[in-house]
Amino acid sequence: MGGTLFGFRGRVSRLDYWIIGSAYTVTSIIGYIAFAQTAGSFNWGDIASASHDIGFVLRFLTFCFVMMMLRFSLEARRFQDRGVTGYWYFGYLVPFLNVYLLLANSLMPGTKGANRYDL
Repeated sequence: MGGTLFGFRGRVSRLDYWIIGSAYTVTSIIGYIAFAQTAGSFNWGDIASASHDIGFVLRFLTFCFVMMMLRFSLEARRFQDRGVTGYWYFGYLVPFLNVYLLLANSLMPGTKGANRYDL
């Protein structure tokens, strides 16, 4: 399953995109709440003071990295399902284009049959 969730090859259908994306969102929220509570509160000052604990920082950065790679993988494979390169993910950095790309990945169907990214 890890290769499927974190791999950048192949395609992700709209249904899988919504299921994995929803699970990603719930996991992110729960994870960030857990880290905030571990730090002592939701006050940024308290969280900053917890940053002096190197173990806390490493666990938090590891969690962030894993979640980031999961999201990169999901979005890139969804772009590939639509018949465009996964590098379009970097379009999310462009204001207004990011809204279009999110809607396109969420709502547009993938290409029928094989495409050049169907590995």
